[in-house]
Amino acid sequence: MPADTRLYILRRVSGGHGGAELAVQRFGRMFGDEYQVVPLSDRTLGLQGDLARRVLPRWWRPIRYAKRADAYLRAEAPGIVLSLERGPACTIYRAGDGAHRRWLEIKGGLGHWFNPLHWILPVLENRSIAKAVVVVANSEMVRRDLARFHPACESKIRVIRSGVDSSQFCWREEDARDTRGRIGWTADGEHWLFVGSGWERKGLAVALRLLSHRLRRGPQVGTPSPMLHVVGSGRPKRFQSLAARLGVSAAVEFHGPKRGLQDWYSAADLMVLPTAYDPCSNATLEALACGCPVVTTKSNGAAEAITISEAGLTIDADRPDFQRLDEWLDESLKRADRSRIAKSMAAWTQDRERGEYESLFEEVRCQ
Repeated sequence: MPADTRLYILRRVSGGHGGAELAVQRFGRMFGDEYQVVPLSDRTLGLQGDLARRVLPRWWRPIRYAKRADAYLRAEAPGIVLSLERGPACTIYRAGDGAHRRWLEIKGGLGHWFNPLHWILPVLENRSIAKAVVVVANSEMVRRDLARFHPACESKIRVIRSGVDSSQFCWREEDARDTRGRIGWTADGEHWLFVGSGWERKGLAVALRLLSHRLRRGPQVGTPSPMLHVVGSGRPKRFQSLAARLGVSAAVEFHGPKRGLQDWYSAADLMVLPTAYDPCSNATLEALACGCPVVTTKSNGAAEAITISEAGLTIDADRPDFQRLDEWLDESLKRADRSRIAKSMAAWTQDRERGEYESLFEEVRCQ
């Protein structure tokens, strides 16, 4: 295979459940037939588990990774360098983590000023953007954030939206009772689903407040009380305590990380992800592709996939409009056409995403 068909995919942490880690696996599957895919992580670069990693502070790890990746690539055969990590020099920088300075704006407070990592990441981000031939944003929201914080590089930003594996995440004409039985849910009732790791950023506290409001409203005719199912990695004790203070403990179940969430999306009446900042939530796209309505926020790039009213509601995570939420839930959940919601996702496929990246690869190879 010619050297120029090599595709180096950079991400420091490998094998996790995060969106960028899963994107590395997805790209490997997409381009493995046409390109010699070489993933570069802490593990493949020999940085995982060594003494320096255990001794040095956490803020040094991304700097060390960028230096090692740059040195490795200088010594190897040429190819396309697709970086999903801030810092390394690359051909294409995919800003799957968004703009760090935008996240700091949303996070607020003074605490981050005392953490060196929050000074380092914007510098590393700027380096990868400046070195790259093309910068890929996976949503229009991220494109706007990058253009705002890196105006000199605005002309090189392209939007390639994330894709969903439509062979796995799709609408199925199946009784929800059967699906719920397979995953251990009660057949009746209203089931809400929260999927994500890093629960503080993903908005689990807000989801619990929404649940508390809905339950305090009292039973409505024809509207069962909701149950919230939490899937992913986080700190259960902290949020179990919050659920107890809000009086909703009996209506919340923590399931831990799960694979193969097709049945969960199909069984849920509603996906709730009031994230503080998410460049483009894969879980949101997967739920919609399965026909599951979604309540999320303006700070989730995947909210751009909600193109019909019954598919979802976009709220403000800081000041959710409970009345508007109630009105939408009362109307949309009753009349939601799950097949129509799934069909509205026709353009958000991995085949489309692969085609756009292949065109981009050919473009940068010719330069």
